[in-house]
Amino acid sequence: MPRSIIAATILLTFGTGVVDVSSFLRLGHVFASVMTGNLVLLGLAAGTGNGTLARSGGTALVGYAVGVAVSSLVSRPLEGHRHRWAALSAMHLLVLAGWVVLWVTVRDAGTAGESWTLGVAAAAMGVQSSLVRLVGGQGMSTTYLTSTLTRLVWDLGHHGRVGWGDPARCAALVVGAVSGGLLAQHAAAWTPAPAAAAAVLAAALWHRAAPAAIAGAEPVA
Repeated sequence: MPRSIIAATILLTFGTGVVDVSSFLRLGHVFASVMTGNLVLLGLAAGTGNGTLARSGGTALVGYAVGVAVSSLVSRPLEGHRHRWAALSAMHLLVLAGWVVLWVTVRDAGTAGESWTLGVAAAAMGVQSSLVRLVGGQGMSTTYLTSTLTRLVWDLGHHGRVGWGDPARCAALVVGAVSGGLLAQHAAAWTPAPAAAAAVLAAALWHRAAPAAIAGAEPVA
């Protein structure tokens, strides 16, 4: 896989850290991308009768599912087209821009504003997951890193070495979370800025790689 594509996935993973932490701290204590965690939180909400947590977890799940579903519908007619990934890249930027606008304008405007902001954030993560799946295959992720960490540790134990992509994505997630946490606490209006900048840079890197090299690529790092 081209190095520019691996670098793009690292940037997107950094953005995921920003989006997830901002959602957890400011949008109902749920995650925009970690649906396993949100399913657990929904179970917790059911068990404790926490309606607010149930609403937030359900909103994130629906938003993420909508992002994946729309990505699938958009990419399906372009099956086999060498620029199919570009359509999802553009859609990812568009939905993420919508999240930025909602964060700045209606995030604090009551329950409805919070829910819309969370739902669009989750939709952006759904589109991002679909894009990365298309580019890097089913083994590549920039939103849920359990499988990435598993592969990293397995390869280290089995082969005694790892590629640079997996550890870099894990580190990027943590750095993004730190950035998002600091901004959400001290400069809330600017919280989306690092994620938006990372997404734009990632899109530029997508376009540096030959579409033919991206299509059907297998993750190698």
